[in-house]
Amino acid sequence: MRKLFTCLFIIGLVLFSFTVYNSAETVSDSKSVISYEYLKARTVYIAGTAKSEDRAVQWAGTGVVVKKTEHLTYILTNNHVAGWYEDAELDALAIYVQSESRYIRVTSIIRHKLLDMAVIIIEENLADKVAITEGVGEVFPSNKVFVVGHHLGRKYVYGEGVFAGYDGLSGIIQVPVCYGNSGSGVFDIKGRLVGLVFAISGVNNFCVDVSHGLIVNGGDVKAFLNTMNLP
Repeated sequence: MRKLFTCLFIIGLVLFSFTVYNSAETVSDSKSVISYEYLKARTVYIAGTAKSEDRAVQWAGTGVVVKKTEHLTYILTNNHVAGWYEDAELDALAIYVQSESRYIRVTSIIRHKLLDMAVIIIEENLADKVAITEGVGEVFPSNKVFVVGHHLGRKYVYGEGVFAGYDGLSGIIQVPVCYGNSGSGVFDIKGRLVGLVFAISGVNNFCVDVSHGLIVNGGDVKAFLNTMNLP
């Protein structure tokens, strides 16, 4: 009888532990601030043109609002989204940020060419956008991640998946991304910015079976922003 009671007591402890563990997991998920609207409110559409003597180039990408003041908005994106001609002066480029249904000219660009990052500054407080509020952090393999960007020019397309691992200095996310997603912010379940999409990894140039994106890791993003006291 004593042996039976001991066995039942041990089983009860195991079941109690299992219940507590799952309960904690549920509570953690319930604290998530992530939603499509949360991501969209922090994401902008960026369009660019550049002209030389023999040709003109146009492109589009994504950016994430990292800071707003009364008269300025700071937007993190890729260096290549902020201008294909890296050595060109700003007056040789025309970079625009879409706000509501109008485009606003970028007045200043701060570049990190090595890691393909840039902060573009516009002399306006974007009323329809908010800056990141949960800070910048790092993400680890199997952590859930969320992205909103302009997938193939389609504005504000949502995606979610996991952080899959590392490729040298870059991170890998198992989220479908494609042309137009360059500069998309990568967020974790707590709403922190944990990376910046800069490239795609797929089987061909038409994005068939694309399931991975390459990102600048959160630690590098944070270090770059810290040089400008951002956010």
